Amino acid sequence: GGSVGVLNFVDAYRQGQPPADDLDAIVTQASTESLSPTIWGIVYPDLWRFFLSNPVIWNPTHDRGWALEQAWANRLHHPDATLLDWGRDVEDGLRPLVLFNSSIVETGERMLLTPAQAESNQQSARWPTRYFLDMYAGRDLPVTTAARLSATFPYVSPIARPAFDGQPIEPNGVRLADGGYFDNHGTVTAIEWLQQILPLAKADKRNKILVLEIRLYDFLPRTPPENGFQPNWTNTFIGPLSTLLGTWGTTQVQRATVEWSLLQEAHPDVQIQKVAFFPRPKPRCTVEDDPTCGEELLDPATVPLSWQLSPGQIEFLQESWKERSTAERQKVAACLQRGACGPMQSIFQAE
Repeated sequence: GGSVGVLNFVDAYRQGQPPADDLDAIVTQASTESLSPTIWGIVYPDLWRFFLSNPVIWNPTHDRGWALEQAWANRLHHPDATLLDWGRDVEDGLRPLVLFNSSIVETGERMLLTPAQAESNQQSARWPTRYFLDMYAGRDLPVTTAARLSATFPYVSPIARPAFDGQPIEPNGVRLADGGYFDNHGTVTAIEWLQQILPLAKADKRNKILVLEIRLYDFLPRTPPENGFQPNWTNTFIGPLSTLLGTWGTTQVQRATVEWSLLQEAHPDVQIQKVAFFPRPKPRCTVEDDPTCGEELLDPATVPLSWQLSPGQIEFLQESWKERSTAERQKVAACLQRGACGPMQSIFQAE
């Protein structure tokens, strides 16, 4: 979701500004379903490739990932844009810098798909950040491919490795998967780049940072189910996998909390305002009618995670964004227009 949204939004930039008259169109094209081209890729080229190792009737680079990229490219103003193209626009002040995250299958490391590179990258010799354009010097990558690699939904879109002129890169042709395996919230990358630019920003007397998060639910500790664990063979079998999946998300959230706090402690003269947008259910009551009425939050266990959302789910997200995010919009406006940025809150506090 985030990668596709960024792809459509940044593509629409004109002379350094997002087109105010096209914002609704950007939202529409970013939320257009992409399941049809994916199914075509699975049923035709991928299925043939399953039975025949190299079917001559299909281009070897054509698969469900390629079909997905073609569908996205057809909606863009600049369908052939590459990372280096966007990099030149960044240098000219025409587009914001975009950092797509992906995960290296072989090592579990983070790979950044971006036209820029932090100068402090090599200061950590033990764990330097991997950059695609650095690892494959002299090459380039379509922005649609970068977005697709960053959003490699398990099994729906394929894990991929770079191939130029139809030939895989050897011996360092690593495979790339969804960036969420390493950092689903982009916190590591954001803080790494903030550490790089903060000295320059403070020298220019810029000491306020506004961090916007768009997420699916609020990060609050979950209450264990009342019925507890039911001992049976099914739970015994899936218990380790359930624990792995549960801790995968929780550890990233808690790690993000610590990292933002450490950044603030390292730069006490910088004011960091973090505003989180997330959908909220429609209130079932009002304070006027019931003094005990409180804000309802989505249960993460019930959040829809399917590739294809139902019309009702889409309507709920749109309604929540337009009608139940007033407080967040006011925080952003106050910070941007009047410089009234509030203190950074814990990621576990309702915002």
